[in-house]
Amino acid sequence: MYDPHRWPPAPCIDPLVVSIHLSRNTGSVKRPGVSPLRELLTGANLEWFREITMKRKIGTRDHPTLDAFQSAGIDAEFSGCLTLTLQVPRDRVSDRILSIVYRANQAVTHKLREITTMPVDELKPVMPKRRIRWLQPRTPDKLEAAQKLLHRYANAHAVVTDRLHVALPCLASGTPVLFVHSDLEDPRFGGLIDHVQAVTPDDFLAGRFDFDFDNPPANATTWQPMAQRLRDRCNVFVRESLTA
Repeated sequence: MYDPHRWPPAPCIDPLVVSIHLSRNTGSVKRPGVSPLRELLTGANLEWFREITMKRKIGTRDHPTLDAFQSAGIDAEFSGCLTLTLQVPRDRVSDRILSIVYRANQAVTHKLREITTMPVDELKPVMPKRRIRWLQPRTPDKLEAAQKLLHRYANAHAVVTDRLHVALPCLASGTPVLFVHSDLEDPRFGGLIDHVQAVTPDDFLAGRFDFDFDNPPANATTWQPMAQRLRDRCNVFVRESLTA
């Protein structure tokens, strides 16, 4: 969560708080100099979380968020990210590699084209704002756009990305993926990056990695128990909601 000024949810909402990340970044909230993590774990917001845990435990996306909740006396556990539960069929696999990186990492795409015989397609890591505005009125349009994008991830020959929320759906679909990021110790990745093959841009450009793009290795499967626990937890929540 980056902008907590509209938190907590309305009293009529009884949420399943799972895969939550509290940012330490102070640059995006409406109160300058105050991080979402600090804002949500003090005062009335902290009491809201305490009340929620009387019904069910908080699930955090990463270890630093878990540590912050537990330090504040909140009953929480590491749940991982819900994107690991996406089950998009890998049924029309292409011969094309996807490079999904920010402009600052364009050298990664150029290097990729040098070291593989496979065609490389570039995708923007963030949807253009004009596209988001066009989709804004209709939720079905947004869902359709997301499904098409996930299907493209799932059926790529392989994926190179600096976006965690591209790498994790690739794990879920079985698409060979290499995560390229300048800060592999970023707190946002705690508990998740261990399950994906990762390298820094400098090491990638220098060829210091073990990933054959023409014959890419299978992903690790260590994330699967975490994904199953998330599915089970969400299914229980839905069943309880339907009978409430």
